[in-house]
Amino acid sequence: MKTAAYSVLFYCLLLPGYFSAQVTIDGNLKLGDTSQILILQTKKGDQVVGSISSWKNDSLSFKMTTGNLLNLGMTEVEKIKVHEPLFPNNETDLQQGIITFYSEDGKVRKGHVVSMDRQGLRIKYDGKKRAFLSLKKFEKATFDPTVFYPEDNLYLLRLRNAKDVFGHFVYMDQKSVIFQPLGEKTYNFPRSMVNSMRRKSNERSNIGHQRALLLTPTGFNLSKGQSEFRNIDYFLNTFSTGFSDHLSGTVGLLGIEPYFQLKASQDVGKYFHFSAGGGISLSGATGWHTAVSIGEPDYYMNLGIMRNKGEMTFADTDMKALFFGASARVGWRQRLFGEFTHIIEREDLFETNGYGTNTFAFGWGQIGKRVSLNLALMMTERVYSDFCFGGFTFGPCNDEHYDFFAIPIISTSIFFGKMGEWEKGPSFW
Repeated sequence: MKTAAYSVLFYCLLLPGYFSAQVTIDGNLKLGDTSQILILQTKKGDQVVGSISSWKNDSLSFKMTTGNLLNLGMTEVEKIKVHEPLFPNNETDLQQGIITFYSEDGKVRKGHVVSMDRQGLRIKYDGKKRAFLSLKKFEKATFDPTVFYPEDNLYLLRLRNAKDVFGHFVYMDQKSVIFQPLGEKTYNFPRSMVNSMRRKSNERSNIGHQRALLLTPTGFNLSKGQSEFRNIDYFLNTFSTGFSDHLSGTVGLLGIEPYFQLKASQDVGKYFHFSAGGGISLSGATGWHTAVSIGEPDYYMNLGIMRNKGEMTFADTDMKALFFGASARVGWRQRLFGEFTHIIEREDLFETNGYGTNTFAFGWGQIGKRVSLNLALMMTERVYSDFCFGGFTFGPCNDEHYDFFAIPIISTSIFFGKMGEWEKGPSFW
């Protein structure tokens, strides 16, 4: 056992020297150190990014960041360049800031990169101005996070023969690009390894969930300083505002009739959100609800019960309802959701033919910075009886039948006040 252990140790100590005798090693190669980024260059001039997976006397297995395994003979390998992470303990927040561009003509511009390729950079600066800086005339670009009016600093970096990388721009000149992949350390990439870079928008903080999943209330609530206007099918319009982090109020119009609501909420930990509220219409109809949302705004399940009593301008509102649903983010700006509501039409749920009616809604939502749009199709159950005429019928009379009809739902919400914290997108290393 000891002999085997000594043999492994011997080969590990011998390996860097063995490599250096076969290929050029640029940097301090540390086998097993996953924080190092290796750039392998073949004698044909190809370059790939990744790490050493295994080796033999005359061959090398190289795992690229794309996940593919490249098997090469040692005689095919020209050079391995080792990139150590820069600023390994860097605590600077690189999420927002301003990039300063220096060109050989002496001009200095402040803004952000729109896109970059092997010819140069397209930038936006001083608010609305745009310019193209050719690589020959470009000197350097530096990132400054300590500014009064910062901009989002999130880019998609495309490397040669490697997976695309999302992260933060740090520095660039004609020879190198310093870049920090999301959730990783900061690296210095040769400019020749970078095919392109383009700006990405940050993941939108989820909005529109504070009041309702689609039609039914959630356990979330507006915080102090936040407000929301919501429109559903041009028939229901509401304006809600947060009085505190746990209490909000709503003024609404159902058709032409005003109504008012209060909603109290409480978060129990990070994933359990409870709310209860009540309201009254101008004509005197009243209602209340209680709801629980389990999860976070991006992924949650929602369930609860509501009760309305009294008459409004258009209809009798007497009913109880049980509801259940869920919402899940499926992109940086999209979500999918579903909602089920069981309306109890009689006092006794288990009374004969007293099971009530059901509605099912499935939809897609677009999450904007201030505006969210939800499109859904709601299937509503309809109960009807056979028509009897003077006792002459060709089948059973007054039997109840059930079917569904579809109602398209368009829900739009506009968010006012302070936004939630910026959320990181996924790391693609």
